Amino acid sequence: MAEAVWLGIEHYMDFGRFDRPEAPHGQADQMFVTTDLKLSERFALHFGLGHGLTHASDRWAGKVILGVAF
Repeated sequence: MAEAVWLGIEHYMDFGRFDRPEAPHGQADQMFVTTDLKLSERFALHFGLGHGLTHASDRWAGKVILGVAF
């Protein structure tokens, strides 16, 4: 089972556009606690729950990714 389940922490930052970055109060930071589940040799499921670290970021966010190996 240990080889089929992974836990992780992910950090995302949004500075705005390359040619016009946001001021620091307009930048968004979010931290996610994630897990990956290997469902079979071909399928994996990745999901996480994140919390915003700045006023410009979403307070809570969730994510789900279905991975298919081919």
